[in-house]
Amino acid sequence: MRGAGIGAAEEKQRIEIRRGEEYMKKALLIVLAIALAPFSAFAVDGVVLINQSTVLAAGGFPYNIATPGSYKLSGNLIVQQAGVSGIQISASNVTLDLNGFMISGPPCTTAFCALTSSGITVPNVQTSIIVRNGTISGFGSQLSLFLATCLAEDLILRSVPAPGGALSRNSAFGVSSIVRHVITDGQLEFNCPAIGIENSATFLVRDGVATSCFILSNLGTVI
Repeated sequence: MRGAGIGAAEEKQRIEIRRGEEYMKKALLIVLAIALAPFSAFAVDGVVLINQSTVLAAGGFPYNIATPGSYKLSGNLIVQQAGVSGIQISASNVTLDLNGFMISGPPCTTAFCALTSSGITVPNVQTSIIVRNGTISGFGSQLSLFLATCLAEDLILRSVPAPGGALSRNSAFGVSSIVRHVITDGQLEFNCPAIGIENSATFLVRDGVATSCFILSNLGTVI
């Protein structure tokens, strides 16, 4: 009888140990899921979702897109520090859908800030960049895509007043780009020949001549 009692106690102890191990495994999985959530923010269609939390989890601004693919904002992005860009695209074949949200940053009051901060910037030569469907406000320049062959469409670009006057640059686009349905209180700057500039704002030609750009139904004038 005594041996049977010892055996039953040992079996009960083994069951309790197994239960404890299962509980620890489940708890660990929950902790890992919470910790990795900002880095695994994918929509069901494989699009990478970007919001303030994922940006901060990845190290802060500028948020660097270094892999080809589709990206989409799932919330507004707010850059607090002057002279810092919002999103940097360091790869070709990237589609960035602002999804109706806004990327905002403080206005620039120094020449250095104006040269170094953009809502979205492409710092190196890239091709097949698409940016669409949202608002970019503030910064030294809203879009700095002068080194990119890109499509920019359905965008609102606006500067932000600052005490003493804000310093800003024009939003710029590279050779063979398409820009359509872009509204801005500044100017759009192009490296012609561009494929098309349609239903957009006043723009100027940085390199090349305006006649080498296809220009259709724009609201402003060619400078």
